[in-house]
Amino acid sequence: MNKNYSRSQGNWQGKGGKDQSKVLMSFEKLDITQGQSLREWNNEGDLLLKLTEINATLNKTTYSRAITDGIIEEYDIHDSSKFSTNNMPKSSKWKYPLTLTDKNVKWCKIRLGSTRRVIGYLEKDVFYIVFLDKDHQFYPTEPNNT
Repeated sequence: MNKNYSRSQGNWQGKGGKDQSKVLMSFEKLDITQGQSLREWNNEGDLLLKLTEINATLNKTTYSRAITDGIIEEYDIHDSSKFSTNNMPKSSKWKYPLTLTDKNVKWCKIRLGSTRRVIGYLEKDVFYIVFLDKDHQFYPTEPNNT
């Protein structure tokens, strides 16, 4: 296959020249006043390793494929019974982060286990990590009785 990679754009053009941008992760918006820091995740066994493995997968995956495959899941922020202003879950243990200036973020999550989540949002093929949530505090729910 003939591939033309443009490093400055982070895209590669496959057959037919169609752009297929891959998802990149950014820690630029990480709020360590709520949730955990990378250092804390490094001390939590394999959490940082799992995050690194997900990052490697996303770097090979388009935005639409990441959503379709369930790697990144979007919260249904339009449910006003569960989400309040700034699209924050009403049950959240946290406040809207000061690291964000946009007040209309469409929150997403990456699951790393039963309660561990990476919370952020997608913008132009970049997944901005806002919270590292090892205890399911961003959007706590009742446990399933299975």
